[in-house]
Amino acid sequence: MTSTTMHEETIKVLINVCYGGFALSPETIKLYNERCSPEKKISLPSEGMFACRDDPILIQIFEEIGSARFGAERGTKIIAVEIPKKYEDFYRIKEYDGKETLSVDQNIYNLWRVKQIAFDENKSAEEKINEIKNILL
Repeated sequence: MTSTTMHEETIKVLINVCYGGFALSPETIKLYNERCSPEKKISLPSEGMFACRDDPILIQIFEEIGSARFGAERGTKIIAVEIPKKYEDFYRIKEYDGKETLSVDQNIYNLWRVKQIAFDENKSAEEKINEIKNILL
């Protein structure tokens, strides 16, 4: 994990920015399978698209061998996009003809934050209202 200049913790997410689709090279699959637990093993290049895109093992391999060797040969250009860690469970990867974009579902994240605040027994009603107002404004 890394951090931005504002010291906000971030994570990296792998996406394909080329028409064709997210697929892993045989070298990447071999390295991943050597490092992961047995239930996470990958056997086909296309199975990589179902892998957790912020998997620390995949990110480490990507950083070690680079984009050219990480992805399958045709129609794959993988990049690592950095997002704030707080959005770890709220990002979406959208795909069109294999080309992917990453977005954060801010509405779902805000709803989750409001729920966390509302059920926090350590805060007064006034504190909760003020925090929720800050999210909504």
